[in-house]
Amino acid sequence: MIKLMKNGKNQHSGRYIAVEGIDGAGKTTIISFIKKYLENKGLDVLLVQEPTDDDIGKLIRRRKKITRDDRNDQLISSLDEITEARIDALLFAADRLQLHYKIVKPSLDSGKIVLSDRSIYSSFAYQTCQGADLKWVEKVNNFALKPHVVVLLDCPVDIALGRLKNSDYREKFENHELLSCVREQYLYLSKKDNNWIIINAEESINDVEKEIASILDNFISPP
Repeated sequence: MIKLMKNGKNQHSGRYIAVEGIDGAGKTTIISFIKKYLENKGLDVLLVQEPTDDDIGKLIRRRKKITRDDRNDQLISSLDEITEARIDALLFAADRLQLHYKIVKPSLDSGKIVLSDRSIYSSFAYQTCQGADLKWVEKVNNFALKPHVVVLLDCPVDIALGRLKNSDYREKFENHELLSCVREQYLYLSKKDNNWIIINAEESINDVEKEIASILDNFISPP
């Protein structure tokens, strides 16, 4: 089991924790809780997100956004779905690589805990469900770092979409068919490695936070 050392110190480097889940699973709330919880335990935590707020990340956000006037489950594009998926995968990979070498890797080298809202696994789930081949998506992300620990907030699609219905805008990935595929892909990916923690995000926020706190305590080494 990977241990998180107090004060962000360990024999080699920091630790990279990613929180994953379909849109509407509650990542924003839970990531904030995890950050505060680890900091209260004496850990030095840096929060990052994908896509970033850098130039490539901003381009991705513009491509993802659907306004209130476009709230249908199909995004009209002049390109076929597989081409769109490949473009998205390449943009996410470029944004991720820049993030990792500018911020994540130096922070890990200094002994910090890097807590990330999404990671390489988001591309493995979302872009493959868009139509891109998983092996190809893995290849274009070959130089990106993989998290030491992945916290998957698993949530039924109907509940997740219900949480999103009152937002000012939606993203093109927020439709039932795609998110159903993404959820299944996440569960498939979680079986390939033993560093995944699956949380039932259908439960109340208090229950989810209690479960995560209990799990995190097992990762924290004494001073």
